[in-house]
Amino acid sequence: MGATETPGKRRPPLGGPETDTYRPSPRRITWIERLGPQCALGTDGVQWIVYKAEKGNHLEWQGETWVPVGYIQSSKAALLNCLEVKGLKLSPAGRAALERQDAKIYRWRRP
Repeated sequence: MGATETPGKRRPPLGGPETDTYRPSPRRITWIERLGPQCALGTDGVQWIVYKAEKGNHLEWQGETWVPVGYIQSSKAALLNCLEVKGLKLSPAGRAALERQDAKIYRWRRP
């Protein structure tokens, strides 16, 4: 299961993994999976959130600080488009994670 973060509050990094545009919400973030060296996916329970590793005062997870760069409702195509437009590279494990998902992502499929 992913780690949960509250936006604006720092927590120690946790190990292990865990365009349809919406706005950021004040809900708690659950980290789902790291998809690449500078790319991770989370959710606030309403939408999927694409994160990019950046320096600064953002959310911390797995030893990196993260800033949200995209909000996806449920479309796998929209998620892939967001990753491409933002220039985020997938790791082999991240690519495999995306290949496991259906065209509409309502629940994240694990191996």
